Amino acid sequence: MKSQCNGSSSRTWRSRLRCLALAVGTLLALTNAACRSTTNRGAFSEAGAGGYWKCGESSGNLNDSSGNGNTATANGTITYGVVGPIVDHVTTAISIAGGSGNHFSVASAASLPSGDVLSYSVRFKMGSLAVASYGFGGQTGISTGSPGMRCFAVGNGTSVTLYLEAWDGTTEFILANSSTTISDTTTWHFVTFTKNGSTSKIYLDGNDVTVAGGNITLAPSDAGFAIGGGPGLSDFNGSLSQIALYKTALTLQ
Repeated sequence: MKSQCNGSSSRTWRSRLRCLALAVGTLLALTNAACRSTTNRGAFSEAGAGGYWKCGESSGNLNDSSGNGNTATANGTITYGVVGPIVDHVTTAISIAGGSGNHFSVASAASLPSGDVLSYSVRFKMGSLAVASYGFGGQTGISTGSPGMRCFAVGNGTSVTLYLEAWDGTTEFILANSSTTISDTTTWHFVTFTKNGSTSKIYLDGNDVTVAGGNITLAPSDAGFAIGGGPGLSDFNGSLSQIALYKTALTLQ
């Protein structure tokens, strides 16, 4: 009788442990799904990126996770180890306090976009909504007359509007701006700017928010890129993570 009782008790506890394990597994799956639905909405894969910088470093330069060796060299004052968007196992980010000279530089390379087809994507959290033009990134040759693009956020004191702009060497063109503004400094957002010939797009948090502007054909350029800044812009003010450059025009997944 004692043996039977012990066996029954053992089976009961094993059954309870199995149920508990299933419950924990279900809870984790639901939690992960909930997190992805809010922080990974409209995400693009880094597969095929010419440069991909996760921004998980604790100091110094940013390593290129695309495998193309496009190290982003740190300039000025950068804060590392900032709490990030917690997407795809990246849990930290970098922070820039605006101003000038506080960004990253990437040298020209065959794997990086040059010309009339490109995409730039980044996860970001604004640190300021003050009146300024905050650079996400751009081709550095613009400052010396070379053709190129730059993307940035324009603050008006209460919100920011996103812009994609091109320079053909003589004239500046606004290719697109966002129909949606951002009026908070607490939420992570995900934006992708694309140009595919005469069509330019801005995707914000999984939505097409493009307000079409003008167009200019961009000739190839051997200029490098600024990350977290751009020619003629203030450096970004806020946090950045998972920055990618593509030689293709991405579309929403």
